[in-house]
Amino acid sequence: MLCLLALAACDPKLPDADRGDTGQIDDGTAASEGPGDTSTPTDTAASTDTSATDSAAPADPDWTVGDGGDFSTLQEALDASADGDVIAVSPGTYVECLTFPAWQVSVHAESEAAIVADEACTAAEQALLTVDGSAEGSLSGFELGADHDIAAVTGSLSLTNVTVAGADRVLVSDGGQLFLSGGSFTSNGAGSGAAIKAESRATVVIEGTTFRSNQAETFGGAIRAEDADVSCTGCVFEHNSAALAGGAIYSVGGDLTLVDSSFDGHTTQSSGGAIYFDGQGSHTLSIDGSAFSDNESATGGALVTLDATLEIRGSSFTSNQVVDDGDGGVLHATTSTLLTLIDNDFCDTSSYKGTLYLLGAGNGSEVANNRFVRNTTFEGGGVYAVNPDGLDITNNAFVSNVATGEGPDLYINGYDGFSVVNNVHAWSQGLSTIRLYNTPFSEFDVTYNLFHVTSTTAQNVNGSAGNALIEDEPAFSSFDPSGSGCTYNLAPVKGSPLIDAGDPDVQDADGTKPSDVGAYGGPDAPDAP
Repeated sequence: MLCLLALAACDPKLPDADRGDTGQIDDGTAASEGPGDTSTPTDTAASTDTSATDSAAPADPDWTVGDGGDFSTLQEALDASADGDVIAVSPGTYVECLTFPAWQVSVHAESEAAIVADEACTAAEQALLTVDGSAEGSLSGFELGADHDIAAVTGSLSLTNVTVAGADRVLVSDGGQLFLSGGSFTSNGAGSGAAIKAESRATVVIEGTTFRSNQAETFGGAIRAEDADVSCTGCVFEHNSAALAGGAIYSVGGDLTLVDSSFDGHTTQSSGGAIYFDGQGSHTLSIDGSAFSDNESATGGALVTLDATLEIRGSSFTSNQVVDDGDGGVLHATTSTLLTLIDNDFCDTSSYKGTLYLLGAGNGSEVANNRFVRNTTFEGGGVYAVNPDGLDITNNAFVSNVATGEGPDLYINGYDGFSVVNNVHAWSQGLSTIRLYNTPFSEFDVTYNLFHVTSTTAQNVNGSAGNALIEDEPAFSSFDPSGSGCTYNLAPVKGSPLIDAGDPDVQDADGTKPSDVGAYGGPDAPDAP
């Protein structure tokens, strides 16, 4: 990788006289130290990222920059451009700061090329890239480096296969738009939002970008968003950290959408090991097809949400934890406007109260068709719910969860209204598989649940319609109760006691009644793996 922050010291080929405000590149020899050089001590995975050099050059550029080109500096080419122009850039290190013009222009690196802030830009604490107002800038295939902000965006900026390592963040504000495709942000640092800070009605759209080992002093190890909407599709977040909240992402007052993305190994000292989300009563956190593993915090090992609509579907949560007797090994959700958790896996969680800690889940909230496996808490190994208002816990599988206190599968505290229907509970360890506290049992719907009897599951909730204790095993497709880990298949095999044992008024996805019990029964059941 290029040495971006101390160029004079690490690039003897570029004399000080050639590194001033002229933006001149060297004679091309610096290209040998471009992206992909493993001699610079950076994150291993980032150093092997070749996306910055894989972009195909656009046909027939309007301007060229570099040896034998129309201009020697990028800024000269930008100043000469017209709306819609394409600028092709030869390999080399370009030492300058860029201001994009008030029209659309694309700048493409033909191969290894870097843009590094010059001395004047650094002294003035000016962003490496300035994209204001009606400017529509696009950069592809570059490595970027600066002591101050990488970019200041109030217009529109697209970065494709761009690498930022050991630098500062992109700042998007005042209605600005940032579009990322591919590339990576690695080992960057800032007070908050070490890779991206978005605010004041900004929009950030990210596809296939990696955020690794970024560190924030307060909030948002990779991304901090306030009054801004962020979406990530196919993104990778690894080992980012924030001292206070949101090890990967901190979002307040905007929508956050995550699709097919992964979050691994994040930490905070306070809240939301991977994500902290405050919806302020009107915004939504939506997670679909994503994976969270080995995240840690004092509250909400993977996620903390406040006053928000939360939707999580088809995602996995593995080996997340809270420390210091914190609550919500995966999720700590407070005053949720609406909560929808469907077809997810929650496995190997460690917490004081609840893999899911739900405080005041709003009317119509639903926890359905999920698999809670081998989670360990003091109370509420699967779900710990306080004053649930119309919360439906339906067609889930609770298997081999442990509570050293009570409620290895469910702990319900309060009686604002809830239903627990068509769930299977097997090999739970602890007192009262479903613990109802401050809750008049007769007033609520706890029906058609199957409990596999073991020596450690006394005091099961039973006696209402359809609830049953079964001595036989549930007959899952694949599960070893004496094993460990998070590889299993909890779909029932032919002849399983779960089949057609559910609420006779509820149909399965295939239209048949009565419904099956467990994670693969009910009208919204996922396909069995």
